[in-house]
Amino acid sequence: MHILNHFGYNKRLPKEYIFPIIKSNDPETIKSNIKNYIRQANLFLKRATEALEINTKVTTYVARHSWATIADKSGIDRNVISKGLGHSDLKTTDIYINDIVSTDELRKADDKITS
Repeated sequence: MHILNHFGYNKRLPKEYIFPIIKSNDPETIKSNIKNYIRQANLFLKRATEALEINTKVTTYVARHSWATIADKSGIDRNVISKGLGHSDLKTTDIYINDIVSTDELRKADDKITS
């Protein structure tokens, strides 16, 4: 919350990004900015996991999958998860989540991690 408050999360308009990294209206520039910031965030996550001696790869993609899986395991409606992931079609969300927990072994591992 400290980070979100720092960037004025409570003061932003509904269509504004949470973090003020997008300063252009040009779609190609926006795409490039997002790609660069994701790369930078992943580098910071890598450094943090190394410093903390965590032997698991942590990326923004892993965080996205983790959020969706934990939300699903917590009983949050998949329509809400779909919106959170920015999917325009619920089928995409179903594929996304079902792909993660497709076997009994994975489900058991998920249960251990999220409970």
